[in-house]
Amino acid sequence: MNHRPAGPELDSALSVYASTVSNEDAGAAMEWAISISQEKLQQQTIRKVGQEWYRQDKDAVEVWLPESGLSEEMMKSIRKPPKKNWWQQLSEK
Repeated sequence: MNHRPAGPELDSALSVYASTVSNEDAGAAMEWAISISQEKLQQQTIRKVGQEWYRQDKDAVEVWLPESGLSEEMMKSIRKPPKKNWWQQLSEK
């Protein structure tokens, strides 16, 4: 993906990749999420990755959010990640 220009044909792959990487390194995954060109998919992915990042490193997200350019609604959503289901927590152990 690093060797192809960003664009709509790559957006779905970027979204899946960012969501997967966010389980290990959500800060890095956010860079991929932001690079998605389709606005709706980008917003969905940023929210999902941001919420995972908030679970992992709240302080880093709080530093990043004011500089992110995200809407107040999006920032509020990231700051209130839903609780993970029991089966999602199993994969982290």
